[in-house]
Amino acid sequence: MSSPFTAVEVRLPAGGETYLFFMEISPMLVLSRKAKQVITIGDDIRVEVLEIKGNTVRLGLVAPREVSIVRDELERKPKCDPKKQ
Repeated sequence: MSSPFTAVEVRLPAGGETYLFFMEISPMLVLSRKAKQVITIGDDIRVEVLEIKGNTVRLGLVAPREVSIVRDELERKPKCDPKKQ
């Protein structure tokens, strides 16, 4: 079984000192699903494959209101300041 840690080497430009950091990583569960199949997470989160067209997969998500669901590309997008527009 592999270690749940990965090593990251960081070299500082000034002085060229090198530091080695160990970071805990979570293993990823990879599943294959067909259209109309469902994945359940815990007791109250359901992910259903609604449709597959070419390289696009439409997912339906059912989760409690207190669970935040955000597309990754929106999470990483820089926030706009409405005052600067």
